[in-house]
Amino acid sequence: TDKSSNAELLGLYEAASESLKVTNGAEALEIISRSEKFKDNLQACINASRHPGVKKFPVPVLVCKWLPIPPGRQFRGFVYQGKLTAASQCPSYIYFKELGDKKLSIESLIKPFFEKIKDLIPHKSYVFDAAFLADKTSTPVLLNVLPLHKGVNTQLFNLSSSEDRKILTGKAPYEFRYVKKLGPKLHNKVLSPFWKTFFETREEQRKGSK
Repeated sequence: TDKSSNAELLGLYEAASESLKVTNGAEALEIISRSEKFKDNLQACINASRHPGVKKFPVPVLVCKWLPIPPGRQFRGFVYQGKLTAASQCPSYIYFKELGDKKLSIESLIKPFFEKIKDLIPHKSYVFDAAFLADKTSTPVLLNVLPLHKGVNTQLFNLSSSEDRKILTGKAPYEFRYVKKLGPKLHNKVLSPFWKTFFETREEQRKGSK
């Protein structure tokens, strides 16, 4: 059922998040060395450093304190030319009933939070991730800031959609998006072929057991 698949997706998300928690430098380096995302980002930095006119391209490595983020409490904000244009739940492939119940209260806190942090970020166009911690339900914490470019994960917005591009670039009204209901195969939107096959196999197994 869609409910069973959603529960498994949530379990996978929570397990993956917990697996990133480390207690020493050796564990951190082990995770980094096995991360395809890190390898891709490092290669992008190397390629950029070879660009004509670029003399130095530093690669910062950030060490962050582990923060217990309850499921459904993380979101991504989109900023274009200094204006908050949109926000989306993170991750985009799981249905959180409680997020829908609290949508208005969460949405009302995103814009004031952006007003607090915007002068601290020396960029005009970017995305930022923030979350409501378990013990702080009224004030989000900033998790990271990323450049706004065609390769960034836009969560529930689609850069191939002209309407969504208008929203993200401030040519249409601000919008906050979240998964509003359980749907079939939400995982097909973002998961790797391995995990897509895993969930499709699980669905077939459930059907066969009925």
